[in-house]
Amino acid sequence: MNRAYLLFLAILAISLSLIFSLKPATLQAGTAGLNTQLLSDHSLTEADTIFNIYGYGIDTANNVAHIYWHETGNGSEGTDLFYRQLPGGSTIRLSDPALSEGDVSQVWFDTAVAPDGTFHMIWLEDTNSAEGGDLFYWSAATGTLRLSDHTETEGYVQPAYNTLFITLDNNGNPHTFWHEETGTSEGEDLFFWSLATGTILLTDRSQTEGNDVMFGNQLLIDDKGTSHIIWAEYGNDGVTDTYFYWNESLPNPIILPQINYWVLVENVAHIIWLDITDGPISYWNSTTQTIQPIPSSADLPGGSVLIEGFLVDSAGNIHILWSKDLSNICLAHWDSGSQTTEEAVSGESCKGVWPVHLDGSDVLHAVVSDDPGGIRRFRYWNENLTNPIDLPVADVSIYGWLTGIEGTNIVHFSWIEFGGTDDNFFHWDNINQTTSNLSQLAGNDTRISSTGRQVEQSSNGELYMLWSEQINATGGTLQNLYWNSVINTTQNLFTELGISSINPVNSGTENMRMDFLASGEPYFMWHGVPNSGPEGLYLWDSSQDTIHLAGESYPCSEVGGSYKNDSDNFGNIYLAWQDDATRNYHFWSQATGEVALSQTAAAETGCHPPVLTVAENGSVFVLWVEESDIAGEGLDIFAGWIESTISKIYLPLVAKP
Repeated sequence: MNRAYLLFLAILAISLSLIFSLKPATLQAGTAGLNTQLLSDHSLTEADTIFNIYGYGIDTANNVAHIYWHETGNGSEGTDLFYRQLPGGSTIRLSDPALSEGDVSQVWFDTAVAPDGTFHMIWLEDTNSAEGGDLFYWSAATGTLRLSDHTETEGYVQPAYNTLFITLDNNGNPHTFWHEETGTSEGEDLFFWSLATGTILLTDRSQTEGNDVMFGNQLLIDDKGTSHIIWAEYGNDGVTDTYFYWNESLPNPIILPQINYWVLVENVAHIIWLDITDGPISYWNSTTQTIQPIPSSADLPGGSVLIEGFLVDSAGNIHILWSKDLSNICLAHWDSGSQTTEEAVSGESCKGVWPVHLDGSDVLHAVVSDDPGGIRRFRYWNENLTNPIDLPVADVSIYGWLTGIEGTNIVHFSWIEFGGTDDNFFHWDNINQTTSNLSQLAGNDTRISSTGRQVEQSSNGELYMLWSEQINATGGTLQNLYWNSVINTTQNLFTELGISSINPVNSGTENMRMDFLASGEPYFMWHGVPNSGPEGLYLWDSSQDTIHLAGESYPCSEVGGSYKNDSDNFGNIYLAWQDDATRNYHFWSQATGEVALSQTAAAETGCHPPVLTVAENGSVFVLWVEESDIAGEGLDIFAGWIESTISKIYLPLVAKP
């Protein structure tokens, strides 16, 4: 090996060591590297910041944070909505008193950030008049706009399933739709809005004078930025359901007999439905606008058709899969490319299918079940098999997962068998085709907890599972077991990590949490007592095989949250929580250690878990509320951040001599 090549290797090693030793953030002046800022501006409102689990949040894009929150306004104005961009920026009141003097809803709102970093928000606001609730939109470019048009309806915007969401197209333009009560016998109407079109009434009264838009509302946007919407209404008789499809290029909505599932492929909507009486499955797309019955998909005597899959392959072909309950057809398949139906799996008294998976080579995979001779049977099938493979699943109550690893042909089937004297967790995959009892380490007479189970595919293409079992179910302790497809061995984390006991959080529903680094490797968090050391909030970074004590306080739990965690693209992990005893706020990272976040001297009374997020370049943002030190001000909202100086990483260009 020549000296020049040795020099090349040395330079490369030094360059890589410098790159991968970079910290995610350059610590600025402030509390242990954290900048802090009071966001609630007392010159705009002297009342409380409103807290609930939905009432405030952070969106990040292009390495800045977009923060929004609610505050009780002054006098009759009620609740107002506020916004702040960090770093920089100033507090802005989004709810415009010139447009509405009513309360902003603390639940019905949505946010989105475009690829260029533009922040968009919609919200519902009570007008305190006969008009009821109106819908509003804000961006920095437009200011506050009222979307509900008083010339079309004097009713009020009605919260409904799948509506009042803001969706951005590929160009970052906002789209939304909503129900609005007309205040007349017409009932509810459906409206659509985009920045390009303005507000459009979708419910065409020449097609139906029925009472109320009902259900099934969904909006999808295609690659060209065109919105496609489906919904259902009561028909003219007030009883019959009438189904509609519309896109921005159509002058009027199209009436369809029914809609069960739909998908956009490029700029075409594909819709299927099952006749509720005896089949068949019908297929329709927005290009041909022709209803096509799927061959052999009608009901058989004694059994009903169940749609098991509606998938799109890489060539844009539609795949429809179904079973016939209690029949001998356990799985059938039709695709738009071949236009043919095949009976994929037959059996006896078929019982249904685990979710069908389409792999990276466009091969379909499924686990089907039937009941030959009254004994439950499970079999694995894919399109390349001549016959399905029997799986050794006992005829007991089971709960399972079919997990296909994206971009590969690997499929994992994992399941829990309950009942008898012992619960067991099993795993099988289509490559090794061997069954492993993952619970063997726990011994006999165990019970698997019904909460806290995680079966996750990581970005590195491996499967990770975390669950807890009560060792010796008649009186033993609940301990956490962990398995991954890399080492294919179950580990008792109580033994591996030296844990004596764990204190559950989230109202007792979570004892250990597993999350993933950008590299795909997992990290684990819990509050508990180690075999040696203080009780506290702990973190195990499996990529470094390092255990950290984040803090000795116990996180308080509110509905939907307790401590928060996130990680950056450089392998650094961050935690934030509120102490259950003192109600003080804390932040932790390996670089800063534990940091006290609380800024006011007033005693905290409520449990308000913080919000934590990390931007693409590693800037860290945390948001929390505290009792103000100003009498009568109530709650104030604070933000803290560590601003990263890293925007891009470049490898040195070194040519081999």
